[in-house]
Amino acid sequence: MASNFLYSTRDQKFILDDIDSILENAMKIAKEVVAPTNEDGDTIHAVYKNGKVTTPESFKKPYLTVQENGLGSSNADHSDPSSLPLCLMGATNEFLAAANAASGPYVMATTGAAGLIRDFGSEKVKNIFLPKMFSGQWAGTMDLTEPNSGSDVGDIVTKATPTNEPGVYNIVGTKCFITGGDQDITENIIHLTLARIEGSLKGTKGISLFVVPKYWHDEAGEKGEFNDVNCGGVEHKLGLRGSATSIINFGEEGKCRGYLLGNPPVEGKGEGMAQMFQMMNEERTVTGLAANAAATVSYNNAAMYAAGRIQGRQLTNPKAGRVPIINHEDVRRMLMYQKSITEANRAMISMSYYCMDI
Repeated sequence: MASNFLYSTRDQKFILDDIDSILENAMKIAKEVVAPTNEDGDTIHAVYKNGKVTTPESFKKPYLTVQENGLGSSNADHSDPSSLPLCLMGATNEFLAAANAASGPYVMATTGAAGLIRDFGSEKVKNIFLPKMFSGQWAGTMDLTEPNSGSDVGDIVTKATPTNEPGVYNIVGTKCFITGGDQDITENIIHLTLARIEGSLKGTKGISLFVVPKYWHDEAGEKGEFNDVNCGGVEHKLGLRGSATSIINFGEEGKCRGYLLGNPPVEGKGEGMAQMFQMMNEERTVTGLAANAAATVSYNNAAMYAAGRIQGRQLTNPKAGRVPIINHEDVRRMLMYQKSITEANRAMISMSYYCMDI
């Protein structure tokens, strides 16, 4: 029996067929729904006026379509058997980022923020926020940077003061460069915010992480009263003008509340920085993925142009007619260099996601 090789590829082909259908659907959405909004990001962009941010009207459909088709924050729901592994989700995200780099962060930040609540939130906090974040009804953000503390996060001055309600703190401070910090795509925005509880240690050791919604919730878990979370303006990033990179002011009127993730500081040591690194590392990978998506679009356009642009004659046959420039050795070298970089990047990013999956 051992010498009688008998095998079937049925299961493998079945699995790959499933993957093919997911990739094809993601590509269809990227091409037909997301890509047509790309120009609006640069021409209309995110606009700050009278304390509020409006995004291009066309951005709403891509956000909803991506979420409704299971390509967004629903994949942070590990109890859902249909959620995609990160390795496959990365491939679909690349299509979407290539189609419009400015619209993707609204989905991707929500996915990461939901993951933090999933892993570190109390059952109460999970029940309030996760269903609406998994569905995309509520968006999420990552709030670290402050006007006087960027890479040196340990110098943040945003403060958290306990209230009479267990696990709930008053939050006061300002964050800047917050991706998706304010927008009109979703009815609520959940800020995953680093702050220091009074009496905690200085530096990163004393930082805690809080769930701070723009709108508080009612007893049924629905959107409630305004939570004193205000936008102070938006930055303008080249190529990402449709992404609302915001300044967020917490507690200007002393009425901002947030839920602590994890445990209160022990001997002045908070858990926030270690928790936030989970989302930070995910977003770093996503940033590389988006950059590679842009580079791939550039390569594909360059290759298409080179195949159609007629100019010059080949060195090996100068008496023949003029040829597309893709036939010239140095042009081919430049294109191959571009292609090799994007493919190597894609392999590295996919490997990173594979390591996260296992």
